[in-house]
Amino acid sequence: AQGDYFRARLGGMPFAERGAIRVTGLAIGIEFAEESDYAAKLADRCRDAGLLVSADEDNLLTLFPALTVEREVARQGLDILERCL
Repeated sequence: AQGDYFRARLGGMPFAERGAIRVTGLAIGIEFAEESDYAAKLADRCRDAGLLVSADEDNLLTLFPALTVEREVARQGLDILERCL
């Protein structure tokens, strides 16, 4: 399933801070320490690189890919995210 693919890819990424990865369907969140602003900074870098992500809270990065996202498109998006780390 696509959710498993996202979980596996995200789990292997070298985030600068430790985060908890949560995946429900294709609603994906990476929560960093409560006092951290890492997610907000990472979201800015991702948006600058052309990847739409959300960080409504400074410590929570969220991704909401389309339910019909193709594996190649998911790979490309995750590659952008990884380059922004």
